[in-house]
Amino acid sequence: MEQTLRKNSIAADPERLHHVQGLLARYPGIDADERQDILQYLRKAPALDAGLLTGIDAIRPQLDRFRIDHRQQLGLQKRDYVVVAIVLLFVAILCGLLWDAGIG
Repeated sequence: MEQTLRKNSIAADPERLHHVQGLLARYPGIDADERQDILQYLRKAPALDAGLLTGIDAIRPQLDRFRIDHRQQLGLQKRDYVVVAIVLLFVAILCGLLWDAGIG
C-alpha cells in the first residue's frame, strides 16, 4: 500500500503539500513548470511541511534524487550570503563601538 499524507495532516497547507507529493512521485517525468513548483515549495514552505515529505517512504528516492539534481537551486543564494555579510559587518562595527566606549 502506497504511503501518502492525509489531507487533514498537520501541514500548514495540506493541499499544496499533497500536490508536491504527487509531483515528486512522478519525478523525473515532470515538466519545467512542475519542477519549478517543487523548487519553490522546498525553498519557501515551512520547515515542518518540507520535513513531512521526507517521512513518506514512497517518494523518498525521488525526493533524494530531486535534491541531488537541484542542489544549487536549493542551496543558499547570493543574496543570502550578502545578508549574512551585512549582519556580520554590523556586529563587528557594534563590537568596535562598544570596545571604544569602554564597555567591552
